[in-house]
Amino acid sequence: MRTVVLCHAVPDFTNLSISKSQDRIFEKGKRVLFAPDAVALEAALQAKQAGDEVIALAWGEEANREILKKPLAMGADRAAWTAGDPAAAAKALGADVVYGSTESPLGANVLPSFVGGALALAEDRVRLVAPDAGPPRIPNALALMKAAKRPVETVVVPAREPLVRRWATLLAEEEA
Repeated sequence: MRTVVLCHAVPDFTNLSISKSQDRIFEKGKRVLFAPDAVALEAALQAKQAGDEVIALAWGEEANREILKKPLAMGADRAAWTAGDPAAAAKALGADVVYGSTESPLGANVLPSFVGGALALAEDRVRLVAPDAGPPRIPNALALMKAAKRPVETVVVPAREPLVRRWATLLAEEEA
């Protein structure tokens, strides 16, 4: 069974600079893995059985590829990145189960129908994990160095349509 874990990239809040003249915040460092997504990844790794595969999936800007080194170091079997629609990428990867965080930027109420509808997965195949479900494992330096050498796949899918329009389409289909 293939399990896809949705991984969001967020700015490293320990390394920001604030412009006093323009009232803006600038990122100085790299992006990091969204902490609640690390908890969801840990839940997927604990549910993994022999023969199963856990794939960490990030999307968006090219710089977001870098966050996938941590899931690889934590124990994910593969890592993939897409510039397009994450649901279409999960479908292209052959996802049987999708894990996400209840704190997801997609929203806990939207994520099951958004991903489950796009992948034609049953609602119980989309697992939402609360951030307080337990601490994620912390990879050691050796695991991080090995993960840095592992490749990150690029999944080419069509660009993502705006989430509001996608959600409205899914709700209309459910009502019909």
